[in-house]
Amino acid sequence: MWTQADAGHAAPNESVTRNGTYHLVDPVLGEEELRGIIDLCERVGTYRMASAEMSSTEIGAGLPERFECFYDLARQRGHENDQPYDPTHEDWLDFDRAFTCQFRETYADLGFVEPEESKYPEADPLLYHEAFISGARELLDRPVVVPVAALANLYVAGQWLGPHTDITEYRGISRSTTPQWLLICMHHSRLFDEWRLRIATAVNFFNVCEGGEFRCYPDGATEASVAAPKRANTALLMDTDSFFHEVRPVYRPDGRPAPLVRGQVLQFGEDRMWRVINPDGAVVETYAWEDVRFSVSWKGYCFRDDAERKAWVEHSDDLSMEFILERLTDDLLERGLLRNRNPDNVTMARAIVDAYYHAPPVEYH
Repeated sequence: MWTQADAGHAAPNESVTRNGTYHLVDPVLGEEELRGIIDLCERVGTYRMASAEMSSTEIGAGLPERFECFYDLARQRGHENDQPYDPTHEDWLDFDRAFTCQFRETYADLGFVEPEESKYPEADPLLYHEAFISGARELLDRPVVVPVAALANLYVAGQWLGPHTDITEYRGISRSTTPQWLLICMHHSRLFDEWRLRIATAVNFFNVCEGGEFRCYPDGATEASVAAPKRANTALLMDTDSFFHEVRPVYRPDGRPAPLVRGQVLQFGEDRMWRVINPDGAVVETYAWEDVRFSVSWKGYCFRDDAERKAWVEHSDDLSMEFILERLTDDLLERGLLRNRNPDNVTMARAIVDAYYHAPPVEYH
């Protein structure tokens, strides 16, 4: 059983505050390791948008990867009958900024099967953090924990991320082949729990700025949210696949959204300033560190036992897209949300989101 628990890292005098649905770790890293993460962020230097992540199945053709967020927000604003995605529509552009324009990079990715060398050794104190591993065991009630990733996210002034849940993983299918919105709605449907990979996530806050508050909904989408402390070098460990969470707008003096569109990158310069750059090289805006929110998400797969992990590694009990669509279709027909078994992909996508995905309301923008 591989957990790397014996090789775990922990900050001096670390404190873990336990709750039934999340753990607060404060502090996360010692001073030297913390400096290493900030230096790594600056050295990597170029961060691309989440919209660069795309899948390729027929059911997702023509739809944004986070269609469940787009369509749910459209319902909230009374646009149920709009086209599912129209980039010229003002609301859709607003949604696009909110759900596909985060700047990100992978600091560690162990292939999601077996441990390999880290992409950046500076991320190892996060990847093998003892509090994350032990906390994941406790929160998800799964003793076999495999750390798999450390993912950096940066937000500039005027940027925000609406209420959402993270991308769920299943045996046999992944975000590389399956639309992200479908994976997420599958989890909310509870029709595929037998094949779902339990993932613990620790959101590490390394550069706090005005605004950009992280809030989660541990008691459900209709209940009150909980704010993470706004202190650098703290982390919130939870099941972000199951609990809605959000990033409130990073403060911008004019109160307007950041002027972001798909295809831009965020780059760190020798003058220690961050720049949003268009594909043609034109600089859109420039930001100081105090205008940028920087966090890193730790991900760990959690298994009931070695047999469950073996089934994942060896693909002995995988899902197929044919089985997924058949089970969803049966349930949607029973609910009266489909009229026939062979709808077009947009009708099917809308029915899936209508049935299973209902996020907390957005209270800003």
